[in-house]
Amino acid sequence: MMRFRNHLKTLVASIHSKPQAWPEENLSLATKDRGGYYSPSSRATLHARYTILRKLGWGQHSNVWLAKDRQMSMWLSRFSQHTRQRCRGKLHARERSWRKSNSKDPVQNIRALPMFLACAIILILLALNHGNHLCLVTDVLGSTLLSLRDQLGGGGFPTRLVKKIASQCLLALDFLHSECEVTHTDLKLDNIHISSLSVTEALKQEKSVPDTIDSQEPVISRPIATITPDEAKDPGTNIQVKLTDFGTAAFFNGTHADVIQPVALRAPEVIIGCGWDQRADIWNLGCLVFELLTGRWLFNPRAGESYSPEAYHLAHMAPLVDSDFDPSFVRRGRKYDEYFFENGELRLRANGAKNIEAILGIYNIDESELPLCASFLRAMLRLNPVERERAKELLQHEWLKI
Repeated sequence: MMRFRNHLKTLVASIHSKPQAWPEENLSLATKDRGGYYSPSSRATLHARYTILRKLGWGQHSNVWLAKDRQMSMWLSRFSQHTRQRCRGKLHARERSWRKSNSKDPVQNIRALPMFLACAIILILLALNHGNHLCLVTDVLGSTLLSLRDQLGGGGFPTRLVKKIASQCLLALDFLHSECEVTHTDLKLDNIHISSLSVTEALKQEKSVPDTIDSQEPVISRPIATITPDEAKDPGTNIQVKLTDFGTAAFFNGTHADVIQPVALRAPEVIIGCGWDQRADIWNLGCLVFELLTGRWLFNPRAGESYSPEAYHLAHMAPLVDSDFDPSFVRRGRKYDEYFFENGELRLRANGAKNIEAILGIYNIDESELPLCASFLRAMLRLNPVERERAKELLQHEWLKI
């Protein structure tokens, strides 16, 4: 028993000697240690204009706070960047979106910018704790589609809701591709936020849970509740989403990273190393639409004893769309020899894999809509990116209209 007590004392002492885990972002870490997060005092006012009210969330590079604009009587989010270099792509993409709007007044850009694209309307450089912070002022966003799916129990969304979300994402991509010449490169459920149609009304519906803002302790995030699970199931619900996070966005004529996109949503040209352009976003969205409809990934790359996750991924693409890879296209890839024989055939075949119609038939997709739904997905999931339809063309697809 004595030995056990001594061991327990040693264990407790070791725990107390280690830094304690923070429930959210670690405010004590300096920027050089991948920290540098902003921590406000209660009711702090920034730039003599924006009063901080509560924290909405945080991520790898920043935290986000709800603020009230004292000059314009508008609700805004203040997106605090703690390192300028790591958000350069994000800022450049947002700046180009801002410049493409028609308004000369930065604050009025909240209405001039595309409805379904979340962009900064004001950039502010402030000297705060941990040095300079680059603050992006945006309109207020609520929770993500990933969060909403979790609230719905992890399954698929109602088909009518998916159509609304897909249409709005296509409008955002059309603006990015056609007007800004920017590829997003990172479409996923947690980069699509639900916009609050009325922040004031949303706040009235909440239970009053005041924040205690202490510059030494992290404040628990409280996103604005923009839609309830019951509302999401209602076909008549008016939902508005916005595409966010331009941290890895790339200009058409800019530097292109070799690898982009979430693994399961990665386009074939990226895997093979053929080079990519804005049409990689279209593939990415096709995978997301399937995920919204079913609650499952369209592809689930995994390794076997004799093949890589990438080879497995490619092997399941061809039967999905009932088409082989075009040898003249894939031969341009840096990794052609790794995945293809000399004659252009895949080294790994997924025998017995189902096509998109058969897979959709497993889920609760209305049989009367299934052919058009499959047609819509096929238009985005063509193996040769040159053959994929553009966002503007996809917006005219019949499935979105029925």
